[in-house]
Amino acid sequence: MRLGFLAAALIALALTAGGAHAATTVYPVSFFSNSGVASPIRLLGNNPSVATFSRNDSVGLNYGTDITKFTISVNVTSVTPNTTYLWIRFGRRNLLSFTNAAGVGLLTPGGAPTQNIYAPIVGPGLYWINSVAYASGCAAIGGCNAIMIGNSSFSAAGSVFGASVVGATPEPSVWALMIVGFAGVAARLKAERGKRAGRPALA
Repeated sequence: MRLGFLAAALIALALTAGGAHAATTVYPVSFFSNSGVASPIRLLGNNPSVATFSRNDSVGLNYGTDITKFTISVNVTSVTPNTTYLWIRFGRRNLLSFTNAAGVGLLTPGGAPTQNIYAPIVGPGLYWINSVAYASGCAAIGGCNAIMIGNSSFSAAGSVFGASVVGATPEPSVWALMIVGFAGVAARLKAERGKRAGRPALA
């Protein structure tokens, strides 16, 4: 009975995983560098308070867990009407150093090769930054657990945006692996229960 309940719970968890983004999103636990960002501590955790990024400002955020193949979501609360680019770079934070992950096929707004992802900010809202370009680069450095994020030098003079809640959510491929794992555990438990049911009772 116990095994059956556990198997059912695992299957239910697998079936609902696709819609459970809020429960699986991780948030920064610390910041390790800051260049001009006002109140970067407001970016830690699931915090609705706003940090302000002027042109060329940036901050390093440590998630304390592996965020390789995660999608970063940035809640932009306000932005000036001139051209504004948010940039993000994935990497690994170890003690006092940050190692950049190599990105594949990334270009600046001007079309030059780069290690950053640039996203144009056209108004307030939630911006999703996919990390697929860093998959191999993160693997090469033992996994990514941190990002650098900022207001780019490609932004217009006077550009400013406000941001809160910089979450990291597993991408669909990660969910698929988790569901396969849950299904495997459930099948193993079911098989074990079948073996026990087939054993003769002790005299």
